[in-house]
Order: sequence, then structure tokens, then C-alpha cells
Amino acid sequence: MIDLAVAWYRAFLWCLPAGIRATQGKPMTDDFRSLLEEARGTGRWAVARAAMGGLADVVRRAPVEYWLDRERHHRRERRLNSLPQDIRFAVRGFRRQPGVTAMLLLTLTLGMAAAIAVFALVDGVVLRPLPFAAADRLVYLNETAPAWNLDYTGINNNDFVTWRKTLTSFEHSALYQGMSANLADPTGAERVLGAGVTSEMAAVLGIRPLLGRMFTPEEDRPGAAHVVVIGRALWRDRFGSAPDVLGKPLLINSEPYTIIGVLPAEAEFPDQYKFWVPLALPPDVDYESYSYVGIGRLKPGVSLAAARADLLHGHQSIWNTRDKEHNVSPVVELLKSHLIANFRVMTMALSVGVVLVLLCACANVASTFLARAIVRQREMALRLALGADAARVGRMLAVESVVLASVAALLGAVIGFGGLALMLRSLPEELPHWMRFSPDWRVALAAIGVVGVTALLFGLGPAAEARRQEAKSALGGLTIRGSLSARQRRLLHGFVVAEVALASVLLVTSGLLARAYQRVRVVDPGFHPEQVLSFRVALPEARYPDSVSQVGFFDRLERGIGALPGVQRVGRVSCGPMLGCHTGNFYQAEAEVVRAKGEPNPVVLTLMASPGYIETMGIRVVQGRSFTDSDVRPEAPRSVLISEAFALVKWPDGRNPVGRWIRFNGDTAANSRFTVVGVVANVRHYGLDQPVRPTVYLPANPALPRDLGSAAMMVRTTGLPTAIAGSVRAVVRSLDPDLPVFAVGSMEEAMERSLAVRRVFSAVLAIFAALALILAVGGIYGVVSYVAGRRAVELGIRMALGARRGQVVGLVVRQGIGLVGGGLLIGLPAAVALGRVLASKLEGVVAFDPLTLAASALPRPDWGTGGSGPGQPGLPPRAAGLAVLPVG
Repeated sequence: MIDLAVAWYRAFLWCLPAGIRATQGKPMTDDFRSLLEEARGTGRWAVARAAMGGLADVVRRAPVEYWLDRERHHRRERRLNSLPQDIRFAVRGFRRQPGVTAMLLLTLTLGMAAAIAVFALVDGVVLRPLPFAAADRLVYLNETAPAWNLDYTGINNNDFVTWRKTLTSFEHSALYQGMSANLADPTGAERVLGAGVTSEMAAVLGIRPLLGRMFTPEEDRPGAAHVVVIGRALWRDRFGSAPDVLGKPLLINSEPYTIIGVLPAEAEFPDQYKFWVPLALPPDVDYESYSYVGIGRLKPGVSLAAARADLLHGHQSIWNTRDKEHNVSPVVELLKSHLIANFRVMTMALSVGVVLVLLCACANVASTFLARAIVRQREMALRLALGADAARVGRMLAVESVVLASVAALLGAVIGFGGLALMLRSLPEELPHWMRFSPDWRVALAAIGVVGVTALLFGLGPAAEARRQEAKSALGGLTIRGSLSARQRRLLHGFVVAEVALASVLLVTSGLLARAYQRVRVVDPGFHPEQVLSFRVALPEARYPDSVSQVGFFDRLERGIGALPGVQRVGRVSCGPMLGCHTGNFYQAEAEVVRAKGEPNPVVLTLMASPGYIETMGIRVVQGRSFTDSDVRPEAPRSVLISEAFALVKWPDGRNPVGRWIRFNGDTAANSRFTVVGVVANVRHYGLDQPVRPTVYLPANPALPRDLGSAAMMVRTTGLPTAIAGSVRAVVRSLDPDLPVFAVGSMEEAMERSLAVRRVFSAVLAIFAALALILAVGGIYGVVSYVAGRRAVELGIRMALGARRGQVVGLVVRQGIGLVGGGLLIGLPAAVALGRVLASKLEGVVAFDPLTLAASALPRPDWGTGGSGPGQPGLPPRAAGLAVLPVG
């Protein structure tokens, strides 16, 4: 009987809604069975009565459950249907106060524009992967020598050959070396960048030629036929993208190469290389030339730590044989991480700055929204009294926040990308060409996230205030009290203190960077860059095979340029300052002070200079003399100029170096010594913000076994340097029409380029700081004046009881000063901590700069002196100042 009753009960459960059956059907059935089991002890009629009662209860409860289920469904529908109504209400509310809305929108738009622009920049620099398959497995290979004061020495070919014998973590590895080459045809000559690469380079990067093939290992050997694979840009510009380009000759440095392939666009990496030629290194050479860079592709699943351990294991035999002092060690880094290393500080600083600006904007808008919510207490109380729940009221205010943030994001995206484009135009040569800054899904997702976070940040306070309202207390309180509660005042003051703290951090940080930039700008470069034109000329070895022909050409070029009107002096050097080139050597010196064990032995910058170079550049001769024409005669004794830094390294006791000899490290030939004829001032060869390196100047003497085929020409003029660029090109063409003139520009421009990245991001942070300051001043003014307006009755009573006007004004001003002081107490220590981080990363930054801290902490004028309270619900007149600094 019980089983039959339970079966009927299960059937009756179908009268209930499906949701009830799914969640409560089994427990109800189990309870019904337990009820029947208990009734069995008192007889069959008891079981029958219990069964009938249970079935009746299901029938009786079914309509109620259906009604409740319908109400729940309708409540969800009403909540969704109320969204358009909330949006319309928000738009109408903003339209009723156009001035305040405009200020709020401007505040948020500027914050959003900065955030979107900086995120797009960070996306292009940091987040986007390199344009290769499985780019996360590409690693950068090099060698380091702390004992030589070098972070990267370049890779020695012997070391690379040794590594490859034992490496197990790499699928492929390759070496490359950038090169600048002359390309000439009947239409003219041009200088382009190319690369000498080993045969595995395409496999490392995971690319295939668009046409033809890559060169083979047999073609990557000394003495093999000259072949070249050209880039897509060179194929398009020089050959019109003709499909029959394979097999055609290409003159590179006046030597014919056969085109065997066309590379895709991503092969122009990392420095816009227009072609690849075989590096053709001998398998084993008995000299230490650290001239190459490596790229490797890790095997799937191999970590960077495992690859580093593998590389160290492969280098162990080098330490055991050729480098027992462990001067040089291998380096392996993620390729993307290495390439963006120079931009990491910039992107970090800009990211922190824009977050602070956005938080400052949110605090400003939040204080305004909170003031509006307080003023609208009567309206919210009426809504609650008429049946709206607190969640519904809070949702209405949240919709207002989302609407305002969404409109600001749309406007901010337009302004942000415009500002980003302006920033990128100011850094045309400093940013690698493979970086892309167009909008993508990451930028879109970030913009949506910014909208949500900002809406939450400035809408949370007002929404929470609305949820705390109780209809009776709110309606009653508003009729008898016009001032703010202590909690409301603390909340408003908290927003202002946060604004001041954030603004002070930005002000101090931007001030530190600005002062560091100014310090670097006034650093003595060691020469006089004014009115100096610089350009480069490289002679092809095929037509200028020896140093005599090379020196002869440059001597004729100097005489031709020296005869031009407006030219004061002409000189040349193998590698000019600020031009990004380097040639290093080690030297022994007469009576040099023996280094202590473990003391660094810095590599020495070695330059070849003509007799007129020192005078043309205005480099000061500290001791002795400069080069003369007699120093470059083949039969002349070997002479040399050294820098003050070199003299300090070799003779730190201050003895006079003039007349002493130096020679290349390990060169013991009878005629290997150079006599020091002069000591010249240090030159900041690598940039104003880079350290000085010991330097040796060798004379451009054809008797020296050095490469004299490439030189940077320096021309000091009486007028604008670039005005004679055309005449200089004409002189070069008259000597050799197939030689291109490249890297043309003034030395002042070169110095500015060396600081371009620092200048731009310092300026951007200064803009952020100015924006944060305006927001903070506007926020202080608005909150203080609004609070004073709400205290109008209290202040009136004070004056009626005898308080003077100055005392009342002082009361309000002290309130503003207190807010500023609270913000500074929080912001200045944070700014000092951030300054220490910057000081460890950037040259010239001083972590604790009292002048900057004092300037940032100066009191801000015009906090407002109060006003009358509102006459009706809505934003009071004084509260409009919450968004911006008042005018007039």
C-alpha cells in the first residue's frame, strides 16, 4: 500500500513547476514515504489519512508555487526591462546639468584617453608577440664580460662552434652580423642595411622565402659563390616585385651577388635588413673577435633556465682551455625581453603615471557623484517609501556611472590614439619597425575593462550611500538638518586626500625626471657640437682594396669639402660620437699600474682619426699635442692620442702619459708600440646619459694594418650645418658617382636623438602630472566649497554669535589646508620610494631631491570660501567646482 501511495505522490508532483520538481522532488518523496512508515504502526486507516493529506497538500500548494515562479520570472524581466529606463533617466539627469556633466565628461575623457593611449603603447612594445611562429621559444644569445665593463661583448665564432657541439636544448641556432652596404645601379647609389647570417637563420625564425630558396651550408663557407636573398621591400622598390628576379645580379659594395630568393616582410628583423648574405665564417679561427649576435629556437617544453644550464655546460670547455680566468660568460635571454629592454623603464613609468591619473580622475568624479547622491537623498527616500528596494536605487546610480564612463571611453579612444600617434611621430627612429601600435583585441578588451573599473570606482560610493538610505529617517532628517553627517564628510574628504596623494606622487616623479633630463642636457659631451655637420661614406673593398687607396680618397674628399664656402674645418673619424658604433680593444702600456686581482679591465674604444678631427670637433687637448700631417705619413713614427679616462686607467697615480708607449694587448712585435703624443678630454661617445669609456685615437695612417674604408666626416661650418649637405654630396659624386652619402645630420641633432626617448616620456609624465594637479585643485575647491555650503546655517549662527568674517573664512581655508596636508603625508613618502626605483634605472635621477619635493608640496591657491546651500534637489551651484579649477 505504501509503495502504491508513493507512486501516486510522484504522479501528483507533476502538478508543481519543473524547477520545484528538479530540486525538491526527491526530498519530498522521501519525506512522504517516512510519514507513511510512521503511520503504519497505528493502522491502515492512519496510512490512508496520511497519504490523502500529502496528496492534498501537493494539489493545494501547486497554484501558489506557480504564482511565485511567475513573480520571480517577472521580477527578472522587470529588472532587464528597467535597464533602458535607467539609461534614459541617467541621460535626462545629465542633460539637466550640462555644465557639471561637461566637466565630469572632460575629466573622465582625459583620464580615459591617457589610459587607452598608454595601454596601446604598452601593447605594441610589451604584449604583442614577435611576428614569428612560436615566438615565445626564440632566445637571444650573446656573451658578457663584467671584468671588461661590458654587458654584451658579442659572440666569438670559436665559442659558438664549441657550444653547438654539446647543446641539446635548441632546435636551431644561428649567428648574424648587421652590415651597411652600398647598392649601385645606373639610377644611382644608396646605402642600405643588410645582414650576414649563418645558413640556419631562416629555420630559427621559422620563415620560408616567398620566392626561391635560402642558401645552403655549403654556400655559407669562405670562398663559396656570392649569393644573396633579398627582402620583400628591396624586391618591390628595386625590382618592381618581378617574379623573374631569381638569378639576377645585385651589386653589393661593387661586388656581384646572385639573387637566389626573396624573403617575407618579417625577415627585415630586427633592424630593417633589406637582404641576407652568407656570413661565411671559417670553422675555426685563432683570434678573439667578439663580433656576432646569436638567435636560438628552444625545443618545445624547454625552459629558459634549462637552456641557460645547457649553454653553461657547453661553455665549460672554453673556461678550461682558452679562458681560465672566466672573463667571458654566455648569455641567453628571451628574444622579446631583450629587444624591449631599453623601453621597459619608459613603459613602466608611463603605466604607473596613467594609473595615477585615472585614479585621480575617478576620485574627482566620485566626489561629485557622492555630492549629488547626498543632495538627492530626498529623491532616493521617496523612491524607497514608494516601494523601490535599495538594490534598485543602487542599480540606477550604477547605470549613471556606466553611461558616463562609456561615453568618456569613446571620446577618450579618439583622443588617446591621436595622442599616441603624435608621440610616435616624435620618436620615428627610436622605435623598432617591428613594433605595431594599431588597435587590436587586447586594446579593445582593455578599454572595456577600463570602463568597468572606472565606473565601479567612482560609482561605488554613491551607490553604497543610496543602499544605506531608509525612507523614514531620510525624509525626516532632510526636513530638520542641512549639514552633512560625519560619515559623509569623511568619505568626501577621503576622496580629496586620495587625489592630493596621487597628484603629489606624479608631480614629484615628473619633477625628478625633468630635472634629470636637464642635468643630462647640460652634461659636457667633450666636444662642441654647434655648427658641425656629420655624414658617413663607406668605400667598397672591390674598388678600394688597400689602405693607400682608401686614405687617398678621403684626403681628396677633405680637400674638396674644405674648399666649399662656409666651411671652417674638416676632419674624419672611423666612428663618430652619438652615432651608435663601437670598436673595442685591449692595450698594454709602459709602466702601467698593475691591477689588483678581480679589478675590472675595461675594454678601450679605439678610433681612427685624421689630423683635423680633434680641432673640427673642438675636443680639448689636455696635455701634449693633437695629430699633425706628419703623423699620417707612412714613414712616420707611430703616434697615438689617449683620453683622460684611458690615462686614469693605466696611470691612476697621475704621472704624465705623454712620451710613454702603448700597444695592443698581446702584440709583441718590434714595431708594435705607439707613442702617446697627447691626452684629450673625455668624449661621451655613446650618448649624454651614458658613461664615459676609455678611448684611444690612432692616426689615419695607411701604414697601419687597420680598416680605413669607412669614416664619419665632420664639417664645421660658419652657418647652418645642413645648408651645405647638397654641396657635400656633389663633392662626393665628383670623386665617385657610385658612392652614397648617408647618416647626414648635424651633431646637435645627434645629441638630441640620443635623449629622444627620455625627453618624450618625461614630457608625457609632466602632462600627466599637470592633469592630476588640475584635478586635485578642482577636487579640493569643490569639496570644501560644497561642505561649506551645506554648513551655511552653522556658519551663519557662528557669525550671528560674534564670529568675524575672517575667522569663518579661516575655518574653511584650514579645512582645505588640512586635506592637502593629509594627501602630502601619504603621497610624498610614496614619491620618494618611487624616485629610488627610477634612480636605480636611469642616469641623472636623484631619489631625494629637496627642491622637487618642496615645489610639489607648495600650497595651492583658492580653495573656495563657501556658499549657500542648495535650494532644491540636484547639484548645488558650488558643487560644480568638484570637476575643474574655477575660472575667474
